[in-house]
Amino acid sequence: MYCPSRWRITKPAARARTRFLGLILALVAAVLGATSANAVVPGVNGLIAYTSLQDGNYEIYVMNPDGTGKSRLTNNPAEDTSPTFSPDGRRIAFTRDGEIWLMNSDGSDQRPIMTPPQRGSQLDYSPDGTRIAFSDGGDIFIINADGSNRTRLTTDPASDGEPAFSPDGTRIAFTSGRDGNAEIYLMKADGTEPTRLTNNPSIDQSPSFSPDGASIVFVSNRTGFLHLHVMNADGTNQRRLLPASTNDPFELDRDPVYSPDGTSIAYSIFTDFFTYDVHRVNVDGSNERQLTGSNCNSGPAWGVAVAASPSPTPTPTPVVTPAPTPSPTPVRPCQTPQPTPIVTPSPSATPTPPITPMPSITPSPTVTPTPPAAARTTTQLLVFPASVRVGDLVILVARVTPPSAGGTVQFKDGGITVGDPQTVRSGFAIQLVTDFPVGIRRLTASFIPDNPATYQPSTSNLVRLTVRGHNP
Repeated sequence: MYCPSRWRITKPAARARTRFLGLILALVAAVLGATSANAVVPGVNGLIAYTSLQDGNYEIYVMNPDGTGKSRLTNNPAEDTSPTFSPDGRRIAFTRDGEIWLMNSDGSDQRPIMTPPQRGSQLDYSPDGTRIAFSDGGDIFIINADGSNRTRLTTDPASDGEPAFSPDGTRIAFTSGRDGNAEIYLMKADGTEPTRLTNNPSIDQSPSFSPDGASIVFVSNRTGFLHLHVMNADGTNQRRLLPASTNDPFELDRDPVYSPDGTSIAYSIFTDFFTYDVHRVNVDGSNERQLTGSNCNSGPAWGVAVAASPSPTPTPTPVVTPAPTPSPTPVRPCQTPQPTPIVTPSPSATPTPPITPMPSITPSPTVTPTPPAAARTTTQLLVFPASVRVGDLVILVARVTPPSAGGTVQFKDGGITVGDPQTVRSGFAIQLVTDFPVGIRRLTASFIPDNPATYQPSTSNLVRLTVRGHNP
């Protein structure tokens, strides 16, 4: 199942500045609906809102912090994504086909607060609940909580997105491609004094403040795939949250958000051929666990507990009685072979006639053995998502079988190469692309073996990608 994404890095005007964001691998994603990096104020942990495809359409769901009590809040043909809780946990702002809507945290009173031609995604409430920051067309805007007074905060030609308020409401962390690469920046809440916090060739994005404002969690592929990282709020002490042994190598982490009490982080994990699920981990990297189940679930937003609306009662886990262990089948011991008796020939009075010698045989010439033929390979191309807006992130995944085949994969759009060849590791090669032009792209992946005598080259199926222009 494909989980569409609206992960935007650069604008059309900045495409010339953007390079291909190469292999993020130790072995591969997305969704996901456009999602928020949610800053929250300290409090008691309440419901987690998220986007899910489990009923065949993107809808907003909520669940308890342990993953129980899942409940759908929206139900309509439109795509409902990017939920963010108000600071008191009583309301949820979200996007519906690009419009910004508001509803109570139980799903009631759904109403638009900003409609076309104005659009938005990647929403985040201010800590005082009076404003909502969002991205639109590669820039960051802010509106009042009732949808009024839309104000543009960024104007750089590159793409800016994923705004996240600091707990005191004075600053906004965001992702920007203004230096030719996705990095995390910090600016005042009025859009002034942007300062870069990360600076390396890797992708750094999806920032979210801790409730005390001391730390920022984000995702980066500086250690391979996109994994959770944390840093001080001033950009110092950047480090990976989960050790390499904990992460599935075929993994993309996304959408991290702190719990209201600051002890945990909820986030999305993209694995296993385009399935996203919401996970939770302690802030020290311990006790990582999955909260949802393989139905394109992404974009968690964590609200504070609301006393008037108790959380749903967790469903008890049924006790499973283990099946009895079958008795091992007895193995009959091997029989000892009996010796062959020696037969003594009977005496004969007739003398044995002389033996005529055999004629000499000319030995056959030595035949050089034929080396084994190179093993056949197959290459499968997966493109995530299948439809994007110009500037959105596209994930290209090539799966080469057998996995032991060493070599590289060259992705192509028609006859044009897409970036540099990517190394195949454990049967996979991945490339992130953000500068596909508008139109129908015809994508393939070609495997080039390191040793053609051992493995044959192969080319994948053709996959079409629809790239749309920006909304007016």
